[in-house]
Order: sequence, then structure tokens, then C-alpha cells
Amino acid sequence: LSENCDFAQMSRVYAQMGDVFYEQSLYNQYFSYLDLSINSFYKSKDTLNAFITYEQKSFAYRELNQLDSAVIVSEEVASLYRHFGYDSFAAIALGSIARTLLIQGRTDKAKKYMIIYEVESGLFNEAGEIEEGREAYYNTKGLLYLKENKLDSAEYWDRKELQDGKDFNNQNGGAFGLAMVYE
Repeated sequence: LSENCDFAQMSRVYAQMGDVFYEQSLYNQYFSYLDLSINSFYKSKDTLNAFITYEQKSFAYRELNQLDSAVIVSEEVASLYRHFGYDSFAAIALGSIARTLLIQGRTDKAKKYMIIYEVESGLFNEAGEIEEGREAYYNTKGLLYLKENKLDSAEYWDRKELQDGKDFNNQNGGAFGLAMVYE
């Protein structure tokens, strides 16, 4: 309420409070604190972090199985990123919903967003390999090829996830992807 309020600090406090609710699966409270954080980011003239925080809503919508809402948020924030010149952020936002689109059966749109992600995100090297720590994307590529009934390609990408991603999530995702291919 004070004129000299540090909105930059407030935005981060609200975001951290929201994270606590997210971890507890209290998504309505999470949304409320994200909105407070976004408003504070705008008041501190930090549009990039306002957009990043807005993008977080898509993750909660996925947890709530409100997949259409997750897609809408990601597409809206990608448009905002692009409008303000944050093209790599826009590509990452679109890439993050590719799996959701595949689950919905919207393969053409997912494929379009995956191409944008691979070309414009800056996360891939010249050989087309994603940076370390993001190998779960290979499972999404495997799912795309599975949906297109290109089983050899689906198997290739699921095996690549198993080979390159050594943590539990990648090992589990790669194994599950291979099980779907073999099924």
C-alpha cells in the first residue's frame, strides 16, 4: 500500500508462496498467488518475469487435467513472448505443450510446435540433440512417431531417452515409451 513498495521483491514473495501451494496440489490458491505475482511484476515493469510466471499456470492446468486451458495459456504466453522479442522463450512455451497436444490427438499442431521448439529455442545442438537435462523431450518425439504409426522412429527416440537421460524420470519415460511401441 505504500508508495515506495518494492514490487520486484513482492512479486518473488508471491511466486514463492504460490510454489508452496503447487507442491501441495492446492491449485486454486496457486493461481491466486500467481496472479498477485504477475501484477507485482507488471508494477515493477518486469514484463519478462510476468510472462514467465503466467506460463506457470499451464503446468497446474495439466495437473488438473484441464488440457485445453493449459494449451491456451501456453499459446497466449508464446504470443506475448514473441511480441516483445523473446523468441526463444516463445519457442520453449510452444514446445512445452507438444505432449499435451499429442495426448489430445492434435498431432499436426504438436508437430508444428515441435519444429518451432527444435529450431528456435536454442536448446539443440547442430546434431539435433537437446541440451543435457532436457532428454525427456525425446519421449515426446517418440510419442509423436507412435501416433503417426512410425514405430521404428518411435523406438529410436525412446531408446535415445534411455541412453542419454540417466535419471529415474528419463529411464521410466523411455521404458514406458518402448512398452507402448512394443504393444
